[in-house]
Amino acid sequence: MMKKGWGIILALMAFTASAAETIDCSKAYTTIEINQCATIELGVAQKEMQRYFDASLKHNSFDTELVAAIRAAQSDWEKYYNSH
Repeated sequence: MMKKGWGIILALMAFTASAAETIDCSKAYTTIEINQCATIELGVAQKEMQRYFDASLKHNSFDTELVAAIRAAQSDWEKYYNSH
């Protein structure tokens, strides 16, 4: 439960950062800056992962059994990810 609390805190910190205030993540120093940069990096990684997932489904669309297996594996991974 504690780990989910940190995720909420990180999301809130990213949300409360003003649009006018930009952070140079290569120079992040404070805990807040580091957490904001980590949130940004996580979002980028999640978008990239979704892009690969979608491409995999499209590439293998001819094989419904394989697509079902890919979806099941993704679902299992997401359950694991969300539990930690």
